[in-house]
Amino acid sequence: MSSPTPARTDSLRTLSPGQWRTGIAAWLGWTFDGLELHLYTLVATPLVVQLLDAASPADAAVKEKTAYIQAAFLVGWAVGGAFFGRIGDLIGRSRALALTILT
Repeated sequence: MSSPTPARTDSLRTLSPGQWRTGIAAWLGWTFDGLELHLYTLVATPLVVQLLDAASPADAAVKEKTAYIQAAFLVGWAVGGAFFGRIGDLIGRSRALALTILT
């Protein structure tokens, strides 16, 4: 037994209120889920300078530690994407999105 095919939407004007709410909730979830990476890039170098008590952001140790932290962040993002992608296949994308936000 197959599930009914959802109605095709050719225009944003034909979306139902439920579809609008779902789309906005998914967009907000995705936006806030990725926000930390963008905030990190703004504060990474000043934070590492302060933590290392370095003289300037041009210090080689600051650049090295910032690069390690950024690499760890990107690896974590990729691993998390693969993990929650698989979870999304198993339990549904909206539930997986909620789990990523909670995580």
